[in-house]
Amino acid sequence: MWRDEPITQQAQARRRRGYRNGLSWTVNEGGPLPERRWAAFLTCLLNFLKMLSSTESMQQAVRDIARWLVLTPNPGEAIVRQAIVLRLLQAAGFNIWNPAEVIPEETDKAGFRPDLRLVAGKHQIVLELKGMNIGLHDKDYQQVAAYAGSKGIRWALLSDGRAWVVIDEHLPGPYTERAILKLELNQNDLDEFASDILEMLNAKNLREGLFEGSVSKIMYLQKERRNVALIHEEKRPIVQAVQIEFGIDSFEKAAAASAKMGLITEAERDVLIGVINANIVKKQELKIINKASAKEKIVIEEDMEFSYQIGDIVARAIFIASIGIWRVKAGSLAVEEVRPYAAGVKKRRIQLLEDGSLEKLDDGRLRYLIDVDYSSPSSAADDISGASKNGWAVWVDDLGRPAQFHRPKKQGLIGLT
Repeated sequence: MWRDEPITQQAQARRRRGYRNGLSWTVNEGGPLPERRWAAFLTCLLNFLKMLSSTESMQQAVRDIARWLVLTPNPGEAIVRQAIVLRLLQAAGFNIWNPAEVIPEETDKAGFRPDLRLVAGKHQIVLELKGMNIGLHDKDYQQVAAYAGSKGIRWALLSDGRAWVVIDEHLPGPYTERAILKLELNQNDLDEFASDILEMLNAKNLREGLFEGSVSKIMYLQKERRNVALIHEEKRPIVQAVQIEFGIDSFEKAAAASAKMGLITEAERDVLIGVINANIVKKQELKIINKASAKEKIVIEEDMEFSYQIGDIVARAIFIASIGIWRVKAGSLAVEEVRPYAAGVKKRRIQLLEDGSLEKLDDGRLRYLIDVDYSSPSSAADDISGASKNGWAVWVDDLGRPAQFHRPKKQGLIGLT
């Protein structure tokens, strides 16, 4: 606060000139300069406080939901809507009491009635809900995606309160393959779920047309968390062995010694001692994500390498633009188990093993002995995982961006359909 001045002739003259206590308050075209700076500062401060408030509100909501889910593990759809979905939408900045913003059931001409339609400015999302006692099924994907498409809405959400699936109606193929992101409420990582669901449902982001960028950011963070978990699983025992063998008094020093010995990389050392957190994205990578949100898509016009990782299973593939082929490289690993519903994968597995393209390792994993070509990223991902996967979501480039990031909106290239 400014100190009061005696009302003297000199003080009055200073005020008339636009000065007070030696600070310039001279009126220019844009208004008093310090006043404009204060206004900008206060705006930034308020935005920061709102962000903190939203984060804390979402974390509290998620913790409350998780607590009563322990006592009521499989609620029906009505409870999912009232006690989970609306609570999360409110924490994400939606006015759930405004029927023009959170629009309840509307029946279309075909008789389908989505549970909610979220409207933020010019942007919309369709939300279909199911009870945890029922779960999510293929027909649910089809219904909500078809409804969104009929209304010209690109994005649809399908949820039973615990699992949240993002569906991109612009993608071709079966409706289940249009699911590009899945979040799941897990008792072991409530704050991570709260962070992700706030990013995904954030009303401000949707209003500003940044939903796609939010989805890309979450996918990147999920990959980072998997990488960090894998480093802890594989490299921590190495550092602990070094610590015991050389009698090093702290894990941090043992990690530094292990890096100098070449047993782990410096990046792995930083992860192990907590310098790098899975939730932190480098400025350069955030810039890339923001480009995605601004719809600055990259068209795959040249060969590009991607990877797909499931625990200790790592596969690499190259998209060959000239012929539209996804080529899984020799040395790539695959999961041995094939899910019961994946009959096509099982048939291809048998053939690849018989012709010598695949071999079974002693630890049960499978390894590609030669390069194998696929017509789509999903068929390649299916064979790697032994299950049905959306290849556009699981194959990532060297920056952790999904193959979908590089896919043109208008499919004009072979192999991108």
